[in-house]
Amino acid sequence: MSDLLSEENSKTGALPPELILGYRYLLKQRLGQGGMGAVYLAYDQRLDIDCAIKEMSTALLKTEEERERARKSFHEEAKLLARLNHPNLPRVTDHFSDHGREYLVMEFVPGETLATILRNSPPPWPVADVVAFAEPLTEVLHYLHSRTPPIIFRDLKPANIMRTPEGQVKLIDFGIARLFKPGQSQDTQAFGTMGYSAPEQYGTGQTDARSDVYALGVLLHQLMTGHDPIAQPFNVPLAHTINAAVPEAISSVLMTAMSHDPQTRFASMVALRRALSNASQHSADVYVAQRPGTAALPNVGYAPSAQMRPTSQPYGPPSSQPYGQTGSQPYGKPSSQPYGQPSSQPYGQTSSQPYGPPVAQPYAQPYSPPPPPTYAQPFSPPAPPMHPATHHLQAASVPKAKTTGVAQTAQIMGFLSLLLTISGFFYEDMGRDAGIFMGFFGGFAGFVSLIVSIVAISLKATRESIKGRSQSVRGLIFATVAMVLACVVFAIIGAANQY
Repeated sequence: MSDLLSEENSKTGALPPELILGYRYLLKQRLGQGGMGAVYLAYDQRLDIDCAIKEMSTALLKTEEERERARKSFHEEAKLLARLNHPNLPRVTDHFSDHGREYLVMEFVPGETLATILRNSPPPWPVADVVAFAEPLTEVLHYLHSRTPPIIFRDLKPANIMRTPEGQVKLIDFGIARLFKPGQSQDTQAFGTMGYSAPEQYGTGQTDARSDVYALGVLLHQLMTGHDPIAQPFNVPLAHTINAAVPEAISSVLMTAMSHDPQTRFASMVALRRALSNASQHSADVYVAQRPGTAALPNVGYAPSAQMRPTSQPYGPPSSQPYGQTGSQPYGKPSSQPYGQPSSQPYGQTSSQPYGPPVAQPYAQPYSPPPPPTYAQPFSPPAPPMHPATHHLQAASVPKAKTTGVAQTAQIMGFLSLLLTISGFFYEDMGRDAGIFMGFFGGFAGFVSLIVSIVAISLKATRESIKGRSQSVRGLIFATVAMVLACVVFAIIGAANQY
């Protein structure tokens, strides 16, 4: 066990199936592998559920300062996720250290990453589906940005977005998420994925909510056009010039979100969501002509409704003004707040207004929020069937027997052999021959019990049962003590015959 977990002799992702971590988690298989970490599918023997375990090793880091920084970052991620509670985020249940490695235990999220979905269903996707897919992302990112202090995700990309078989979207991998510290001029570390991450993550500025606005704009642009942002980072053309099906109003919203200057982007996810909603409503072809075709892509994001709905505001009233640019900027005047909630009129009345006047009247169809997802138990993963691409995640179920017959037999035999051997010490009352018989029979029974205990421990069903393992170990101890005491009985009786 220590060799497998040695920080110097092995890398992450090398732990074999059937290994038990933390005296609780039985590894099933490896789900993913990275440069400094790996993710395993495991079985929680205490809660009787599957879970995901994220492993981090510092073996590849050269200096102690880098290793200490990595450990601190990992613990911060664990504490960060433990404080969050949102249906679009995985729940963290435990974290621990073992042999120089750090382990984070979280809810197992079955399904596919958006990167896998893109390989199976390459973009461009219908604009209506992309706008519907963006809704849960804006909600969960706004939830993170509204924490105190705000949490900036900083690495929004297809590989970090999961979609469950039920269509629920979840953000995964908070490895470089950070707390926004007002007054700090720049980030301590510049991380992210080139092409998706905002320019300020590689310069002298500090990331804030608008950095995630940029990344989401790039992602939506990719889904609508098929343009690969990694090929030409920070050089994204207008969406409607690549895909004529994208309305110019939505293309303009995306370009505002992807502005190189954070000051000219949308100030918050709520502002971006409202902009997409207004632009979609003023582009009838998005929700009329393309709506019937959404059934052709059943695996793309949330299934959009039959009619465009106004978005909800679950996080309190917006501030007086959104963040924007003066002059030709059609989204209102700048606010003194760095990224406050957008106002009730996110698109100020200007001569260049491309989206028409602000919508002041309620929609004909009132918005009814969808019911929250329900689960059979707090941490249970959704039931199969799963997508064909994730059939390999459906590992064989782990035996959950409370005990095994062999382990129970080993314990009983060991206890009886111990009693027989102890009775041999009373040879003076029973007679010399009776004492020898009890000692011999108890020692022989202890030997047989020892063999049965070893066989019980080698069985897979016993190893996977906490009670079975304890019974086997007790049988082994009883048998060993019985054999030792049998030798003592023979020695005492032999010494007594010499006198």
